[in-house]
Amino acid sequence: MTTDPFDSLDALIRLGFRRLLTSGRRQSALEGAVLVGLLRERAAASIVVMAGAGVTETNAASIIRATGCVELHGSASVEQPINRKADPSLQVRMGTAPESITKRITSVDAVKRIIHAIQSSTTASSSSTVDPAEIGHL
Repeated sequence: MTTDPFDSLDALIRLGFRRLLTSGRRQSALEGAVLVGLLRERAAASIVVMAGAGVTETNAASIIRATGCVELHGSASVEQPINRKADPSLQVRMGTAPESITKRITSVDAVKRIIHAIQSSTTASSSSTVDPAEIGHL
């Protein structure tokens, strides 16, 4: 984490980065929405600011409204049981980590629900700054 997010943003722009993924120095993009929005405003057209961390179907539209971002990043993941017998590579544990019987995988259905929630919100809200055509960036 940086001590000065604005100086860091300026450095990323100078270095030629095209995209910044940030949660606004908080556990979730929704919690850090104020800073994410300020970074997006400062970045203008120099770099894309993408809000990410804790993005779900229930908060994606709120994150977009609060930050003005048109790109979000989220895992859209669900837990899936691990079948250790079917995949021998899963028989190895790392370090002293407790044995896990599940893994997280991206869910196509969760992605669709997030997109649908954003589309529904942008259609229902005429004050939204998001162009529904931009939703394809998810």
